[in-house]
Amino acid sequence: MSDILLAAAYLVAAILFVLGLKALNSPQTARRGILLAEIGMLFAVVGTLLRSEIIQYQWILVGLAVGSTIGALMAIFMPMTAMPQRIAISHSFGALAATLVIGANDVVNPAARYKKASPLYGMPILNADQAHTVMILKRSLAPGFAGEDNELFYDQKTMMILGDAKATLMSLIQLLKKTAVAQVTATSQ
Repeated sequence: MSDILLAAAYLVAAILFVLGLKALNSPQTARRGILLAEIGMLFAVVGTLLRSEIIQYQWILVGLAVGSTIGALMAIFMPMTAMPQRIAISHSFGALAATLVIGANDVVNPAARYKKASPLYGMPILNADQAHTVMILKRSLAPGFAGEDNELFYDQKTMMILGDAKATLMSLIQLLKKTAVAQVTATSQ
């Protein structure tokens, strides 16, 4: 009977893992996918603990206690914002006169800071909206992976150029070169 329960626990765990991975493909179902995978892991762990080969459980309990303590301490004392380089870059946008955003969407969406109903809420973002002027090169106005419309696209200080970002950037670089050459020529005469 124990072997049948063990096989059933592993089968349920495998099914939940697969369903969890499938649900992670969409931002709308990602939380459910994580929950399904967590429940699958629970079935796998319980199934493993029910194996008849396990005679003593004290080292398993010690490992569980130590791992849980380390994980809890890391969660308490090392918040997501303990990434100094990314945070420093993100905060520096406020001091910039202009920011060029190429192809990005969700990672510069200000809704991640305040819109609790958004799937982006709480996600670390680049604070491009804090620059004085923002230029965005994108293929279209379509929302990003999270499906959330980006309010930065509609901000008065934002300029958007829709189209192929590489071709647009190359055109902008050529225009800047011509302008620089013209200015150098004009001032040298």
